[in-house]
Amino acid sequence: MIPMPGAVSGMHIIPVIDLLDGLAVHARHGLRSRYRPVATRLCPDPDPLAVLGSFLSLYPFRTVYVADLNAIQNTGENERVVREMMAAFRGVEYWLDAGTATLDRVVPGLRPVLGTESGITPGQLAQLHGTRPILSLDFSDTGLLGSRDLLRRPESWPEEVILMTLHKVGSEAGPALELCREIHALTGGHKRLYLAGGARDAADVRSAAESGASGMLVATSLHSRALDPAALPGV
Repeated sequence: MIPMPGAVSGMHIIPVIDLLDGLAVHARHGLRSRYRPVATRLCPDPDPLAVLGSFLSLYPFRTVYVADLNAIQNTGENERVVREMMAAFRGVEYWLDAGTATLDRVVPGLRPVLGTESGITPGQLAQLHGTRPILSLDFSDTGLLGSRDLLRRPESWPEEVILMTLHKVGSEAGPALELCREIHALTGGHKRLYLAGGARDAADVRSAAESGASGMLVATSLHSRALDPAALPGV
């Protein structure tokens, strides 16, 4: 699992926690009705604090991505849980997707993820520069979810962009490398791209870096211990 020298230097590996009804759940293929509480080799306890603690025991990650699935699906929210995580594990930057296409308030240590699935438009993005949002380009197996105008206006994107391939999440089928190459070419290499979905091991991290990614969002490969972040330089 040791990568080739320099191949993944500076790759930003970000662990993912999906929250549903106050618990951490195991996301698979974007089929949210089938998500079940986490019970893995790494962490048998679905308590979000236990899951985050397990991730940080593997490696001192500087960023964590949190998806509030209740908020995304308009079935409630997990704000209390997010605040408990932030209070228990300080010094970590949290990227939060709570299903919003707007920025209601700025919370220190928390950066909002604005997903195309939730309806963000190029016009809305253009008004948000300076507030450090992260754009999530959300893809299903049939293409982009949301406004396709975004793909024609990459100049409206913030600096950091997630390529969220929902159908690959939890699949261990490999990341969407061709999509990464296409978006990297579309932006002229001027955006930091983060691949999400399908990551298996350090070889996938190498391939993602070679395809133009600056980082990856991972969960299943950490839970299974197939990906050893300590073997990757500069994560």
